[in-house]
Amino acid sequence: MKPQLSLALILILNTTLAGCSGDPGFGANLTVDSVETDSDVDYCGDPDEGTHCDTLTVSIEVTGDSDFSTNMFYWEAVGDDGGIYSAPWVNGAEGCAAGFTCEVTLDFAVADEAQLVELRWDNLFDQVNCSIEGVY
Repeated sequence: MKPQLSLALILILNTTLAGCSGDPGFGANLTVDSVETDSDVDYCGDPDEGTHCDTLTVSIEVTGDSDFSTNMFYWEAVGDDGGIYSAPWVNGAEGCAAGFTCEVTLDFAVADEAQLVELRWDNLFDQVNCSIEGVY
């Protein structure tokens, strides 16, 4: 085998195995229906550490062929302070089946004086995001 051909084959296989292409059947839409600022949640936010709790109510419409996991480590939010807030508490089902719409609440500990402006979901293969602005 020629060196150039074997290098190309290795790059193609490596890219495919590394998860660089997502599932073409995946599809989901996120909508932040409401945000409760300074929500009274014992495990989220600490005034002594300069944080408060924002609870987002999120609708997940799964339009593709793949189920949607609501694992806490797939979520993050961006604040108007430029901060990225990740791994929120997730209240609701552990996933949403393909073809259905589900609702979860996400509790983010957010820096005082900051407001969340974008919600992101990323499982390393697929990504979905939506704006939060105007929901407060």
